[in-house]
Amino acid sequence: MYYSKLSNFPDAIPSPYEKQIELDLKRTFPSDEYFQKPETLQSLKNVLLAYSRRNITIGYYQGFNFIAGLLLKTLENEEDTFWVFTQLIEEILPINYFSELVGVIVDTSILHILFKIQFKEMYEFLAEMNFEESLSNLLYKWLITMFISNLHNDLCMVILDSLFLQGSISLFYTTFGVFEMVKYEVFNCKEFEDLYFLFEQRLIEFNYPQYIIFYCIIKDYEFNYDFLNQKRLEYTPPVVEGIIEKNNERIEKLKKTSNKKNNRVSFVGEEQFHCQKDWPICIYDLTYKYDTLFNFLVLQIGEKINIIENYFFSECFKKTITEVNQKKIEKVCHNQFLN
Repeated sequence: MYYSKLSNFPDAIPSPYEKQIELDLKRTFPSDEYFQKPETLQSLKNVLLAYSRRNITIGYYQGFNFIAGLLLKTLENEEDTFWVFTQLIEEILPINYFSELVGVIVDTSILHILFKIQFKEMYEFLAEMNFEESLSNLLYKWLITMFISNLHNDLCMVILDSLFLQGSISLFYTTFGVFEMVKYEVFNCKEFEDLYFLFEQRLIEFNYPQYIIFYCIIKDYEFNYDFLNQKRLEYTPPVVEGIIEKNNERIEKLKKTSNKKNNRVSFVGEEQFHCQKDWPICIYDLTYKYDTLFNFLVLQIGEKINIIENYFFSECFKKTITEVNQKKIEKVCHNQFLN
């Protein structure tokens, strides 16, 4: 019943993530015949949209399509996929992992330091090849997709098993297993471009699950969850402060732009954001075209752009919808609709 309500949300209430989800569906395992079926892509879309409605704080991030896609192919059931995906995002991983990506950023920094210790010789080699900055980007990409878009499917199944068995620390173990698996290939690279090609193109060809199993399950490490949680507590505050500072700058930029009447059409034009005139409220996904906050919803009323923080929890939300159509209050107010 719960999943059914989420997946059959009224068409009159658009999701700001729907356009990005539709774009990402076409990029989800494009060479896999299973994901070339229209019914598969529709099921995956249903799962991703349902989760974006369940957890509006997180909504949707690029990479979710690969995680949910692999689960869907394995479980072959929409609702099962939704609940396993929910368990993974909300229980297995740290609670802030995908909240403004705080957890991903923090773990990337910790992983970078641990990599220096565990693979000192390789790290020095990568630094000599001017690959250090690209290494941070690579680790970030691996974590945000849990390796699923970068590794062979067989390895990804081992990684998911380990993740459910051991929790988020297994992502660190997996990283070490991957680097051990391609160690000789790394040292054979002669130029920066060789390293880039190895990690971006060739990595998916490697299918040696014994490395992942050994590094995730068998090998003993000097660091454990106590160490990891301590580092997370240490690294999280400055990351959060940085995000708040950047968001405040974006808010001021957005407010200044909204006061310029001449910029209204180019900034929130219907063609750019694919608005529909029959929507009760016009929701703009401002992150897609502009570098602004994802959780800002804009009411299209008159000439002025109204910026409302915490929109779904404000009295203005209920008041506005009441003026549009009194009968739609229960369906539009998120909490009431799901009860």
